Amino acid sequence: MRADKLIAFNHSADSLLAGKPAIPAASIHPQRFDSLKQAFRFEIIEFSFAEDNYTESLYYTIGMLEEHPEDPYLIMHVARILNNCYYLQRQHRLGKKLRYPAPENPESFNTLAQFIQNLYMEEYAQIAFHYLQRYQGKLQAYPEYTSEFAKSESFIKM
Repeated sequence: MRADKLIAFNHSADSLLAGKPAIPAASIHPQRFDSLKQAFRFEIIEFSFAEDNYTESLYYTIGMLEEHPEDPYLIMHVARILNNCYYLQRQHRLGKKLRYPAPENPESFNTLAQFIQNLYMEEYAQIAFHYLQRYQGKLQAYPEYTSEFAKSESFIKM
């Protein structure tokens, strides 16, 4: 049995060295592949948020906003992160949700991480409120937008 595994491994290694895949690639339509790739980018944002990695989630959200500046989910998600930062800072638990600057991170990530850490508690809510206020006419029908806007508005009144 062990010899069979070694032969299979050698075959795979030889194929890779020859530039041929050991397993034939699945055929997928290019448009389908592009749509899956785009959906996966949203999944990364949501997964990072669900895993309590707010810095990473915000980093990818801002990156996608550069390509899709009017996307309601992305706009709402920026405020959702900032509102949660405010809420957690009030409870003195925010540090567990943020990643800190580190040499292995890209410079742009470290800049964002440092910016997020330098904010005062009230500034999270103020940034979220004023950011969402810019889109009030366009996104009022979007329920998640309305919810995050109401949160940020209540937070700045505290």
